[in-house]
Amino acid sequence: MNSNSILVIARKEFSDLVGSRLVVFILAFYVLMFILSSYNFYSSFDVSSLSSKPEVPDVIASPAGVFCGAFIMVACYYGGLVAVVLGYSSMSGEADGKALSTLLVKPLYRDTIVNGKLVGASCFLCCVFWVVAAFYLAGLFLFFGGVISACFFDFLGFLPLAFILYMLYTMLFFSLSMLMCITFKEQSLALFSGFFLWIFLNLMSNMMFMGYITSFFNFDRSTTHLISSLAPYNILSFISGDIVNSGGVFDMLAKSFSEVAVQVFALLLYCFVATVMAYASFIRRDVS
Repeated sequence: MNSNSILVIARKEFSDLVGSRLVVFILAFYVLMFILSSYNFYSSFDVSSLSSKPEVPDVIASPAGVFCGAFIMVACYYGGLVAVVLGYSSMSGEADGKALSTLLVKPLYRDTIVNGKLVGASCFLCCVFWVVAAFYLAGLFLFFGGVISACFFDFLGFLPLAFILYMLYTMLFFSLSMLMCITFKEQSLALFSGFFLWIFLNLMSNMMFMGYITSFFNFDRSTTHLISSLAPYNILSFISGDIVNSGGVFDMLAKSFSEVAVQVFALLLYCFVATVMAYASFIRRDVS
């Protein structure tokens, strides 16, 4: 019965997200930025030989790694922004329409509601990933033709890892956005807080920005570098670097499985902590 209730709420959550004008707007923005970023990536290479221009490092080992590394960075970076809006839409729409109050007085546990929302949002983000991946792959065939044909299966081999990274990264920001909506009664402040967290956590990957922050605490450069390396976006950069420098998915796993596993675990830990915080806040606080 509890699992049936979760599925009912998950289906409602999915349909509400699909029907949200704000979500449609941010998805359109996401697709636009994805196209622009992908075009910049395309324009930095000589299509005929896939040899780089002087300002771009030489493509090594496998073109599939380069294609997938670029895909991960762009999809996850702007995917985090989409997730912030999804988390806001998930909570604010219900609160404004008093739907949460209705759900909470029915014979449903609070954990059932939040579980349903998490499942519904996860399915929505899953669909977004595979649709974007399909368009990206179509673009690769359009612009890189024979090159992607030769390494097509290598590229497909990287996609499961790309999917895991995308889901962890976006669910991190979805959970943080939900947490902000639960914490702040003023929903505009909650949305602003979600955007602020997205900006700040991504800026943490910038050593210059972190230098300004850590200078107030008199941290040395090595400490600043350590803190910056723990930023979620830098974790993605580390894994993408391993993918780019590999000769394929099996080559990457053979050479740097332990390093990649540690980075994935760190991202999983961030996502888990954010989800637990949102989960606990929803159960304990008055969200009506």
